[in-house]
Amino acid sequence: MTVVAGTTNLRVGGARHAVSQAIPHEAYDTYLKTNDLGVLRLTEDLAFNDQTQPVSLSGVRPSPGTDCTLTGWGFTSSSSTKLPDKLQQVNLATISVERCRKELPSNTRPITYNQTCTLAPVGKGACVRDSGGALIDNSNGKLVGVVSWGYPCALGEPDVYSTVYGYRSWIEEKCQDSNYYFISK
Repeated sequence: MTVVAGTTNLRVGGARHAVSQAIPHEAYDTYLKTNDLGVLRLTEDLAFNDQTQPVSLSGVRPSPGTDCTLTGWGFTSSSSTKLPDKLQQVNLATISVERCRKELPSNTRPITYNQTCTLAPVGKGACVRDSGGALIDNSNGKLVGVVSWGYPCALGEPDVYSTVYGYRSWIEEKCQDSNYYFISK
């Protein structure tokens, strides 16, 4: 496994880094998609520069209506057969856990308070292969969530994220060594 850093185009620029260890959250539940995150240990430290910068972890749970930007490398529509070369982004707003529960079909997984949801019109939102994508609070540039699951390809249903605030101490504990980096499973 490798990590590419320092580019928004997979075909141009950036630097590739080998992963020496992947550490999933010990309590990850494959069915419920709870505790859906982990950290990667790289064989060497990232070199920070104008194109490669660390992101700050949010110290608070995002309130409903928080304006955010989602970035990801996933498909751009349900009919896509080719992944994009360029990093995609879309502006979204968070919704409450209660509203998320109401908006999702009744036969879906339960939503916990360690998860955050966004809801957008059909055609906007996360898609297949966006898992692990960053949800950034536009007001402060901090990471508030990482894509966990949803109904593929912007169908007007909520997208669900692991809330960084709920896992901040776990992330910090696992990242004490300088070449560990937070990821989502």
